[in-house]
Amino acid sequence: MSKKLRISTSTNICNHIRWTTEYYSSEESIREIGKAGFDSVDLDMSFWSLSKDPMDADNWKDWVERQIKAAAEYNLSITQGHAHFFSREHCELLAEDEMNRRENLIMRDIEAAGMCGIEWLVFHPVSYCDDVYYSRKISMEKNLEQLKRLGEVAAKHGVGLAIENMYIHKMPCFAASSDDLVELVDRLGDDKVFGICWDTGHGNLNHVDQAAAVRQMGKRLKALHVNDNRGERDDHILPYQGTIVWEPFMKALGEVGYEGDFAYEIHNHSKGFDVAFHQEAMIFARKLGEHMLTLM
Repeated sequence: MSKKLRISTSTNICNHIRWTTEYYSSEESIREIGKAGFDSVDLDMSFWSLSKDPMDADNWKDWVERQIKAAAEYNLSITQGHAHFFSREHCELLAEDEMNRRENLIMRDIEAAGMCGIEWLVFHPVSYCDDVYYSRKISMEKNLEQLKRLGEVAAKHGVGLAIENMYIHKMPCFAASSDDLVELVDRLGDDKVFGICWDTGHGNLNHVDQAAAVRQMGKRLKALHVNDNRGERDDHILPYQGTIVWEPFMKALGEVGYEGDFAYEIHNHSKGFDVAFHQEAMIFARKLGEHMLTLM
């Protein structure tokens, strides 16, 4: 390991209030992350980009400034983020004007990431079908087109776009494999603007050899979504609570010299706890992250 990695977590680590539909604010989540001793924050803008949410409002910059202020209270850096995203169903069913509106939301997230000093903003690639079925060729070309547009905006704001691996649900999808991601990033041809985010939970659902995938991605790997599941659904739980074997994966990160954040995406870790236990759960997650880094 060439440097000590920052232990980070998405702001969604304490979104829900005890299995209800109520949510803590993003600022409250950031403060709890700071109290738990994390090094940095992954700002989940996708959660707040839906209709009538703060990142879909005219005064969205005020919301961003509040996140920056909350992080500064605990000397936290906001180093990673998650942009608004499309599902495969969106791309097949949404009208063109709605598709454009959602892409504009992603561009807004990129500008917000620049305001926060985010190094890598995670982006979901999109799957497309031909007249009959899923098409890798069409998906590759359309993602290249969109990412080139978004890349121009990202470069302007000093932000990198980390393209995330997806998981197969109902039918094949684009970027379920490291092969797709490596080809996509290599064809984009700018390692300062484009990289890969590897979601370990998605990898587990796809039955991927995740250590081998890390070695294949190598220096293209810029960000992580560290989470576990039991191989049946996208649980987003803490490592070692699911079926992922972590030691080979961590060793591979060390072998390729991974230098991004060790960033959790575990919004179901503390979801059912009473608020009195949130801090203990988050402190334990941070300590587990410290142990896992010793495995690199």
